[in-house]
Amino acid sequence: MRITRTIGIISIGLVVAFAATVRAAEQKVIPLYEGAAPGSEAWTQKEVEFRDGAGKAMVGNVTTPTLTAFLPDAATATGTAVVVCPGGGFRFLSWQSEGTEVAEWLQRRGVAAFVLKYRLKETPADEGAFGREMVAFFLSLARPKNGSAPGEANKARTCKRPPRPAPRTAGRRSGWSAAAPRSGGLSRIASACSASPPAP
Repeated sequence: MRITRTIGIISIGLVVAFAATVRAAEQKVIPLYEGAAPGSEAWTQKEVEFRDGAGKAMVGNVTTPTLTAFLPDAATATGTAVVVCPGGGFRFLSWQSEGTEVAEWLQRRGVAAFVLKYRLKETPADEGAFGREMVAFFLSLARPKNGSAPGEANKARTCKRPPRPAPRTAGRRSGWSAAAPRSGGLSRIASACSASPPAP
């Protein structure tokens, strides 16, 4: 009788622990506002998820901003936290490739990562229509706005690029490599570029 009661208590304990784990996992998505975010109270578009050419998740039509937490194990936590903002030109979010995968990489290294899902410009909910709109958008960026031939618009400003400083690479352990900016870099570029177009 005592053994049966003990097994029952252990079973209940396991169920409670499992339920707590599930709740903790569900609570990793943190809404930034109670109700509608200011300025988007009248938005009616529905959030959609697409897949890119590599099969990775993209998100569109976000109206409810959230943070998704990726917390490291207490044994490896460094006490550092990072907010990850996936890109997409405010038309979509590269949610997986620039969001959750980055957060998981940080999490494995003891860094608490929070992926920001921010509000976006409304785009077609249909994947085909969305793709066509994006093609038209990028073509509009490439099209000259002053009627000149492609490439002529860049000649309106004379700019002699200063020599690029040699890149300084981070240590091997970090796995990151970047060219560190030097002081005065922006001023050197500004002084080398003419602010007014050349005389005709």
